[in-house]
Amino acid sequence: MSRKEERRERVILVGRYPPPFGGVSVHVYRLRELLLAKGIKSTVLAVLSTPRTSEDILSIRAIHKWLWVLIRYKCAVHIHVSTLDLRNAVSITAASLLAELTRNKLLLTVHGTAGIEVNRLDPLRNLVLRTALVGVYHYIAVGAPVEQNLLKLHIDAEKMSIIPGFFPPVPRMEDSEEIPQNIRDFMRNRTPVLTANAYAIDFHNGEDLYGVDLCVDLCSNLRQAYPQLGFIFCISNVAHDDYLRRLQNKIAASNLQDNFLFVTHSYNFYVFLMQSDLFVRPTNTDGDAISVREALYFKVPTIASDVVPRPQGVILFKSRDIDDLTAKVHDALDNHSSYKAELKSLEPQRNFEKILNIYSRIFGDKWRRQIGI
Repeated sequence: MSRKEERRERVILVGRYPPPFGGVSVHVYRLRELLLAKGIKSTVLAVLSTPRTSEDILSIRAIHKWLWVLIRYKCAVHIHVSTLDLRNAVSITAASLLAELTRNKLLLTVHGTAGIEVNRLDPLRNLVLRTALVGVYHYIAVGAPVEQNLLKLHIDAEKMSIIPGFFPPVPRMEDSEEIPQNIRDFMRNRTPVLTANAYAIDFHNGEDLYGVDLCVDLCSNLRQAYPQLGFIFCISNVAHDDYLRRLQNKIAASNLQDNFLFVTHSYNFYVFLMQSDLFVRPTNTDGDAISVREALYFKVPTIASDVVPRPQGVILFKSRDIDDLTAKVHDALDNHSSYKAELKSLEPQRNFEKILNIYSRIFGDKWRRQIGI
């Protein structure tokens, strides 16, 4: 094999990969699909156990396989993390050393609120985290709050870009057909249909992070005005079974069984959004949520908490305030056609093209011309 063949260009995506479907895993999945459609070779190193669906989707534990990829190809090694903590710092340091040894470049996308961990670290651990990031060629923050938290680590602003994590899905019949008939019937026989989602039940500052409890209360508050209301809450990765059972008991006690449905299997969430009248994002902390941008893409009026800056077109409510949330939802439903019309004027995002431009800095002008950018 010639030297030229040994160093052909390849993008290495490191991060969560579905199933289950969550913010980071959906981003990595869609980025890989877009790369393939563009004719760009890629390999995924899945950090969690993932069924093998392709020879180019490798478990992070298959060290001999992905080391061979790093040696054989000229790689843009693109790591995706939800937040920055010491555990991720160790992984980034190892990846940085491997990239250096194999003459490759390392990119890092931070999808969540990086400062949560950074602000709580003592000076020594903060230094460890800053040192781990030295070998990163370029940083991508999914929003301005993430960028500001990264800058606290004294990262060179010239080495950072803000690129939201959303890529439009390509609707597929098989994604819709995966949804069980009883769930499809529930959506078909309810009006209006509201949706919300969570990667997993979790807590932040002692409160329900994704606001599942608020959604149950919201459904109860709306039912008198909308007796045929349907509320679907999708949870990709079931955890805290005891909390979920308490919520289900509350639904039964409030006689909401015909109006509120938990979906606790991991499906492509865009399928639900396409059939929704309203999307709700009642989190008490957040990053640049992909599901919010996805709802806007499908022109679904979206109501989200005010815990972080939200994209243009989102209706904000005061975090953890059920009365404000209920009022905003009532207004959005009562003036639904007006809100949908406003969303039609939003400019499309070109996040994939921005990432390709960063890759082209690594691979050069010839590669740029080959892929047509």
